[in-house]
Amino acid sequence: MTINPKLLGIAAAAMLLASCGQPKLTSEELHKKLQEEMIAVQEGGTIEIPAGTYEFTSELSMRDVKNVTIKGAGIDKTIINFGKQTEGAQGFYIKADGVTICDMTIQDLSGDGIKVHQSKDVTMRNIKVEWTGGSSSANGAYALYPVLCDGLLIEKCELYNASDAGIYTGQSRNVILRDNYASMNVQGIAIENCSFTEVYNNTCEGNACGIAFYNLPDLIEKQGSNVRIHDNIIRNNNHDNFGNPGAIVGVLPGGTASFILAGKNIEMDHNTFSNHKTTSTGIVSYQLTERPWEDSLFYPFSTGIYVHDNVYEEQEPMLPDTTKRLGQLMASLFGAESPHIVYDGIFDPALIDMETMSIAPENMICIKNNNTTFCNINAPSNFEDMSTELDGFDCELPHPQTPKTES
Repeated sequence: MTINPKLLGIAAAAMLLASCGQPKLTSEELHKKLQEEMIAVQEGGTIEIPAGTYEFTSELSMRDVKNVTIKGAGIDKTIINFGKQTEGAQGFYIKADGVTICDMTIQDLSGDGIKVHQSKDVTMRNIKVEWTGGSSSANGAYALYPVLCDGLLIEKCELYNASDAGIYTGQSRNVILRDNYASMNVQGIAIENCSFTEVYNNTCEGNACGIAFYNLPDLIEKQGSNVRIHDNIIRNNNHDNFGNPGAIVGVLPGGTASFILAGKNIEMDHNTFSNHKTTSTGIVSYQLTERPWEDSLFYPFSTGIYVHDNVYEEQEPMLPDTTKRLGQLMASLFGAESPHIVYDGIFDPALIDMETMSIAPENMICIKNNNTTFCNINAPSNFEDMSTELDGFDCELPHPQTPKTES
């Protein structure tokens, strides 16, 4: 029997096509397909982004649909680069309840990596966001940026070189941040005006600031509270602050491991701190930033702060970051030997019981079982009568309320 060579060639080509599957989409074709799916997807649907490296020139957005999963093939398997972006302010913009975003790498954004806005029960998992050109003020502000959300889980993500924060949770409630890695950002993790938040098992290293909590004025959510930051590794955060000097991040000196600004009911415990040139833990009120505010509902003081059972490892003396005023202050007060825990001594006089000259326990600053150096710099007296004594801070507070739901 003689086999027709032409038929043999056709059969071989058919087998090759079958083994290769569908032709790979170009970046432009894939963007168009994904955006169409994000518009048309139904509740409970899944949008898959295939493995490969793609260049997108405009953001992807999804609104007003519930319980959708947007899924790549894995970190460094699905890579989306926005370095040539001409439209949109971020890579992904999501306003949708029950959304899960996972398993991808996002690169080189002029704005934020993923912004999730006014959404409930959001999960971000196994995502890398990076600016591949290194640390630059031209990089986008936030790698992951959920704001005004309720029910938020961010886990197993990697964040590099954001010009404000790797993870920035803003004005949100019921937040869990765990098992993430943040490096070479201005702030590794920033928690702004959030309540019922738990931050644990994260590693922040090589940033300008490791983990920060703050309440700021002129926002919809006036005062975040009930936050626990525990069992994190916070080390070598001595990067230069390359963020916007006009933003609140602009006041942070490099070499700051952790920072509580105008916090209420904040517990920081069982963390490991090592090798920071400015300070390991700052507890301050908003007045120390020297920034005015007009928001009559804003409360600028830190109250109900409990810092305990942390490990502060010994380190060689280092001069604080003197490019920032707070760093200059630390250098002028302590030279190259800043204490690990610094309290500004600014408290709300309205909280003092004038008969007993005491403060209610729930409003106290408690610092216990840290086995490290401490100073109350007594800012209200122009830094006179500073004290390293912990007797007035030897107290305990209950755990803050934990998140009510877990996505």
